[in-house]
Amino acid sequence: MKIKNITLLIALLMATVWNNIQAQTKYDLYVAGIQVTSDNAADIGTGSSDITGSISYDYMTKTLILENATITTNDKNAIYNSNIDNLAIILIGTNTISTTNYNAIFLKKNTIISADGNNGSLSITAIGNDISGIYIYENTTLTVEGNALLEVKGAWGINGLGGSANESLVVDESTVKATGGSYGSIADLAALTLIGCEITKPTRAIFNNSTHCVEQNGQRVTSELVIEPTITKYELYIAGTQVTSDNAADIASVNPNIEGNISYDDNTKTLTLDNSTIKTPSIERGIHNSGIDGLKIVLKGSNTITAPDYSAVSLYANTTIGGAGSINISDTISSAIYISDNTTLTIDDGCSIEIYAMWGIRGKKGVTNEKVVINNATLKIYGRDTPITNLTDFTLNNCVIREPQGAVFNHATHRLELDGQKITTEVIISPIGAGTTIVENKDISVWSDKGMLHINIENSNTSTNRANAYIYNISGKLVRSVILSDRQTSIPLPTGIYFVQVGNNSKKVVIQ
Repeated sequence: MKIKNITLLIALLMATVWNNIQAQTKYDLYVAGIQVTSDNAADIGTGSSDITGSISYDYMTKTLILENATITTNDKNAIYNSNIDNLAIILIGTNTISTTNYNAIFLKKNTIISADGNNGSLSITAIGNDISGIYIYENTTLTVEGNALLEVKGAWGINGLGGSANESLVVDESTVKATGGSYGSIADLAALTLIGCEITKPTRAIFNNSTHCVEQNGQRVTSELVIEPTITKYELYIAGTQVTSDNAADIASVNPNIEGNISYDDNTKTLTLDNSTIKTPSIERGIHNSGIDGLKIVLKGSNTITAPDYSAVSLYANTTIGGAGSINISDTISSAIYISDNTTLTIDDGCSIEIYAMWGIRGKKGVTNEKVVINNATLKIYGRDTPITNLTDFTLNNCVIREPQGAVFNHATHRLELDGQKITTEVIISPIGAGTTIVENKDISVWSDKGMLHINIENSNTSTNRANAYIYNISGKLVRSVILSDRQTSIPLPTGIYFVQVGNNSKKVVIQ
């Protein structure tokens, strides 16, 4: 009876052990020599002196997660993917792998290394002769993506079986730094594919499909090889700093001469100045558009550019300045705004620009298609030499020259003039009606009749007597300037809509 009970007990124990074994699922993945199973997947490092930090595996998504983990091993792989196709290794924080006499990472199936939330790195050091930092087996692709940072050192950095067995490395908008000994930093691969990135070190290094490795000048690269996301450089400079895809969101953060908010959106070709100050260093331009055709400079709040030795704004491609804000440009011995040949500057959106410089707005020569168009904007320009000069054309739309009254653009001399002479005083341009009274002065009457514009001065002693009347068309272009010497002045005009300005009085009239 006792023997029978003992036999039954042994049978029950064996059944329990067998059920436990059956319940545990083993995965084709090893970390520091430990096979990952359903039992240890939640915390693979438990009980291992080779692992610190957090390492876990989710079999449903085939994801191995390294979070601030360190793996240090001798005579075994730190990570061995023996048969999990499309394994994902997610990096969170800073992770480190060090191995001796064994490949640090050994991949027999397609594997992806990615950073979690664009913030994750993995540093690998493999010590020993013929030892690889990352070894890629036949018919296997390693993809590094998600802005991961991967640094690999070994006798081989990253290598395949020989380069003729479909072993591939893909780097997709991530950073890979690989260093190998005489065997090569990236070698023995059938293919190296770069997506949104490039080899930046050593310079002029390329992957040779014939020799299956990265070479420089025909020699295998064995020093540090760096692959980085491609930085797009734009033809735009702010205080000497070239705008790139890397700094476009906050240009001020990379230049101590810039304060406030300046950003560039290449999709819309828009440079936004938001309560910014640009203090241009010696022999540098404040804003230099060297080739972005259709650049839009949007002003928000109050902005300032000081440029002591060079043009504050230099335009070599068509540019628009607009927005609801303002900009003050000063302290330059050159041009506040320089316009190169075949370039048009458009100023609109009701923005405000104030200039104090040697030349206010200046073209190259005035005969090479340098143009300025001002739409419904306000400008105050003081040029110690000339306010507006060297332009092929100067157009005002819905705005007029307030000061000096009677100033016009002379196409023959390519500059703004008053009575045929160069202007040396301040030029003020503002929208039609701005700063004037859009009602009739009690001493002045303006009306139209049968194709004639009539201006009547009721009081011969009024201060407006013998003053000029300036007549602008609907686009703001000055079409006539008349001295009001008589009590009533009549002027024939073509059919259209006109604005008549006498002193600080302005009136809209329709000629039929």
